[in-house]
Amino acid sequence: MADVMRRPCLVCRQDPTPLRFASMAEVMRRSRPVDDAPAPAPRLVAPAAPAAAPAPRVDDEATVCDDDDVVCGTCGSGDYGEELLICDGCDIGCHTYCLRTIVAKVPNGPWFCPDCVVPVEPLEKKWPEAPTREAIVYDDDVVICGTCGSGHNSEKMLICDGCSGGCHTYCLHTIVAKVPNGPWFCPDCTPPVEPLETLPENIPNEATDLYDDVVCDTCGSSDHGDELLLCDGCDRGRHTFCARPIVAKVPNGPWFCPDCGPPIKPLESFPVEQSKINDFFRIQNYDQDGEPAKDVRNQRKRTLLLTKKKRRRILPYVPSKDITTRLRQMASLATALTSSKAEFSNELTYMPNMAPRSSNQARLEEGGIQVLNKKDKETIELCRTMQERGQCPPLLVVFDSREGFTLQADAHIKDMTFIAEFAGDVDYLEIREHDDSNCMMTLLLTADPSQSLVICQDKRANISRFISGINNHTPEGRKRQNVKCVRYDIDGESHVLLVTCRDIASGEKLYCDYNGKEDAYPTHHFTT
Repeated sequence: MADVMRRPCLVCRQDPTPLRFASMAEVMRRSRPVDDAPAPAPRLVAPAAPAAAPAPRVDDEATVCDDDDVVCGTCGSGDYGEELLICDGCDIGCHTYCLRTIVAKVPNGPWFCPDCVVPVEPLEKKWPEAPTREAIVYDDDVVICGTCGSGHNSEKMLICDGCSGGCHTYCLHTIVAKVPNGPWFCPDCTPPVEPLETLPENIPNEATDLYDDVVCDTCGSSDHGDELLLCDGCDRGRHTFCARPIVAKVPNGPWFCPDCGPPIKPLESFPVEQSKINDFFRIQNYDQDGEPAKDVRNQRKRTLLLTKKKRRRILPYVPSKDITTRLRQMASLATALTSSKAEFSNELTYMPNMAPRSSNQARLEEGGIQVLNKKDKETIELCRTMQERGQCPPLLVVFDSREGFTLQADAHIKDMTFIAEFAGDVDYLEIREHDDSNCMMTLLLTADPSQSLVICQDKRANISRFISGINNHTPEGRKRQNVKCVRYDIDGESHVLLVTCRDIASGEKLYCDYNGKEDAYPTHHFTT
């Protein structure tokens, strides 16, 4: 108690005397709440010898009073002196847990009671124009979470940049994965989000209406907008069927009209020289006399035909006898392939980055596929042998300014005559589904769409690439068909053979139904 007497009074700042101490104790007693138990009598402290003047008070730390006579101004108790704070403004005590906003621990700096704190004007809830500081993470010794009431996990404690209230990242209504780098505002300080204003219906969409008035510069019509090409140079329109040559589909890449595109180079004819033609088509043992290979079927006896029903067999083509004519025919095919930037290939090719050969299994065909009989297989082998010897089918590739490269007969061809096998690169259908190439053919249709195969002739092809397609939507177009595509099971693999379906006169163009039963290819604007 001697130490207490040496301290000045916390209220009047005067040295204590027995009379003053008694009067102050009476005031404190009256301010206490009335309990059932009688209030203890004030203690009188005997005066002590005068001591040296007290040292000036240091306000760098919050004062914690350990005197038994200092009581909490809220609960009136003097217990738990280690948690009793002394206001640095009015010197009134208060427990840390009796404050309106509980303080977890005694702060290291100065502390002021609510009456001495300078009133803070209410914060305007608006988003700062140029926030420059990061979201604040405070120590749990000072701030607690306003949701769970805990001050732990300080590394996940956010402090609102508006009201300075704390909240854990995992206590928010919408959990925050980590402390944000920029400023953060609690839900009470976040400005309300205004509903998105919808555009009036009468405001036109510039991106859509920009091309509403585009018409074809050839026919002057704006119909068939899905087939109207827009030049990437001048934005003029042209229908795919009005372009010359006709464009089978709208290309995926850029397209330029003849005025904006690069000048069209004149068609360079392949030289009609035997050595160059042999190298281009990889011909071995060229047959000079032009006699077709011997048909092994002629050696078989025909007596059984009298007792059995006659079946239609595939016939081998008859090559031209004149060597000059055959060279001209092969030169026309070489010209078309080089102009199309394609290589010659007379069989199915399996490239490393495409479908493997093991995927071409005829037994996977949904609904089954017909097996090529032995005699027809011998006919196909005979025709392949003739092509390897330079005895090509009597066909001529001719360029048409409207249709592009077309194929026409250079001699009379009988019905059911083998023309060629549809050759090229084998790939999966789902990969080429949106390909803008106009020279593809279905090879295998399986129950699993991901295993269906197509033949692509954009890089490797033979004469089958230049057979024109008919218009499936007109009776006149169907009448022009003179070649059919038939899929056969040959040695367990699927192959597409082109066979004539009627007699073809010399000079007549060859037409095929590319859709068959699928109707997947757009042919309603084909010329025939």
